Amino acid sequence: SPLTTNTVVKQAADGVWDAVRDDRAHIGDNGTLNGYEPYGIALVRPSAVIEHEVVVEGRNAWQGTFLEPLFSGTNMTAATTLRLAGIPGIIAVKEASGNLAQIVDVIREAPEGFSVFSGNDDQTLPLMACGADGVISVASNIAPEQVIGLVRAVQAGDLKAAARANSDLVPLFKGCFVESNPIPVKAALALMGYCTPEMRLPLTKAGQATFDTMKNIIDNLGI
Repeated sequence: SPLTTNTVVKQAADGVWDAVRDDRAHIGDNGTLNGYEPYGIALVRPSAVIEHEVVVEGRNAWQGTFLEPLFSGTNMTAATTLRLAGIPGIIAVKEASGNLAQIVDVIREAPEGFSVFSGNDDQTLPLMACGADGVISVASNIAPEQVIGLVRAVQAGDLKAAARANSDLVPLFKGCFVESNPIPVKAALALMGYCTPEMRLPLTKAGQATFDTMKNIIDNLGI
């Protein structure tokens, strides 16, 4: 299946090109999910469009953009996302603004072939009910079958089943952020025997309260 890298860079246009090229060269992936909004700096919207154009120019692989104000310190408007959607080669957005009205504007106005994915697990159900294409999920690292079940229920138009699946998953959605992501995810995966709980600095190993929380969640989910 296609391999996608997730790239975050803060440089101007030349730096964006170099970072994405170097990030992808040794992997041979099929596309990138790129975020360039400068941490803690108000985003100049035309600059965002220019930087995306530089990355896409001359590329055969697809590109996506992701919007996470929690990381960048600023929002990117629907108008800017729609300008990016008009650039050939940019095919999707991961929308984590949390602004439902803004995301629905993008869903409604996006050109054919441009996909909108929820960037927040807890908004998967409402956004897909409004026409989003799916979710780029944190919780699926722990409970992939359950998150897939939620998505497929919405796709099938079975909103009652989707609501039940969402309700079951809400404690996990919340638990994934009791500490900085991905610390709780790593703790859960360690409890499940997939890895060790250590983190690279500046992140640190989850506290005991987080381990207790995640153990309760995965036990209740039966995973």
